[in-house]
Amino acid sequence: MIIDDLMIKLRFFIPSEKLTKRVIVLNSSPDQGSQASSSKRVSIMQRAIGERLYRYLASAARNNSDQDEVKIWDCIPWGMSSMLGFPSYGDIDLSTEEGRNIEGLLRDLTEEFRDWLCNQPDGYRAPWGEMILIREDYLKITANLPIPLPASERDPVAARRKRQEQYALAEAEA
Repeated sequence: MIIDDLMIKLRFFIPSEKLTKRVIVLNSSPDQGSQASSSKRVSIMQRAIGERLYRYLASAARNNSDQDEVKIWDCIPWGMSSMLGFPSYGDIDLSTEEGRNIEGLLRDLTEEFRDWLCNQPDGYRAPWGEMILIREDYLKITANLPIPLPASERDPVAARRKRQEQYALAEAEA
């Protein structure tokens, strides 16, 4: 499934055109800046950003074993900075104009996502789990963890042995 179809099917967050253009410009060399306004490029990038955020949150849910709430203003910038082609959030040099622009863009992405999630009355349910905004600035992300299989079913030799035992019992009863 291509990105466009996936994000539309999942009805997940898509960033604004304005924010997406800023991502493109900040990732472009000065001579490529005029290409940022291509509506097709912006549309593709909007969906790519949405997919990257979706995948990041899925990963965060799987790694959040204690099911704690996380502050959305920390979670999104730290997780998305390098996924958008920027330095790791902790490595952004805020003493430079570019660093301040990147930090501002990440803050605006967080705000757009937060506003979108506020408008989801029951949070957002994904195939991998769910997320809900708590107290406006805290995000609770939970994963649908699979039920672990018993050891006898994980081990093919043990599973075969168990089937043989069940077959032998069935024959003995017959």
